[in-house]
Amino acid sequence: MSTALLSPTDRPTVAKEPVELIASPTTEKPGKRRVARAYFLVMALISLAAIITTAVLAIMYPTATVTPDPATNGAVMVTFQVLSYFTVLSNILVMTIGFMLFRNPNRTGRLFRVLHFDALIMITVTGLVFAIVLAPLTHPVGLNVLANAGLHYIAPPMFVLGWALFGPRPTFSLKLLAQSLIVPIVWVAYTLIHGAIISWYPYPFLNVMTLGYATVAVNVVAIAVGALIIGAIYLGIGSLIARSKTRRALNAE
Repeated sequence: MSTALLSPTDRPTVAKEPVELIASPTTEKPGKRRVARAYFLVMALISLAAIITTAVLAIMYPTATVTPDPATNGAVMVTFQVLSYFTVLSNILVMTIGFMLFRNPNRTGRLFRVLHFDALIMITVTGLVFAIVLAPLTHPVGLNVLANAGLHYIAPPMFVLGWALFGPRPTFSLKLLAQSLIVPIVWVAYTLIHGAIISWYPYPFLNVMTLGYATVAVNVVAIAVGALIIGAIYLGIGSLIARSKTRRALNAE
């Protein structure tokens, strides 16, 4: 049996580099980069305006919804209470990530990756919980209508759309999924401790005084499970997109 050997000229001269499953923002083209920067800037400014408007109106017209003692609590106390809302916290993350991606739509880094994914899950939960549970209980008037729209109706879909159009879209990672719960867990712990001290809770489904700790715990677990499912779906979509890009890159070589 004879064996045919490749001559030096028949052998490949350039080895193909392995294509990794990455999920960087799809803003390599200058035109798309400009669109992405403008999009993220508008998104960040909407959340910023909604947060400021909410805080100012709460200071000017304090109610029992925002602070336990509207008659005596001052501006600092009311502002602190406003910042205690999960909605406001998630919008602060949206605003922060928006300004960061405005400066650099291709931003990467371990901490940024976690914060971005945190913002994605938290603002999605904010939008869903408000639409399903809180909207029927909320009746904003005046400028609060605009602030409420910015926090609950504009920021959530806008952030998700920005993720879909421009990224970054992380691939599936149990570690990232677990890390995404750190900020919400800290917020829940703070809310329960803070509420026990001042007898005030930002949301009715967390009100230990009326529901008890057992029911509140069930509510928290239910929302946490929902958040994990949402996060897993986002990561699964990111993995599918990354694999699709990998296949296209391999086929193009």
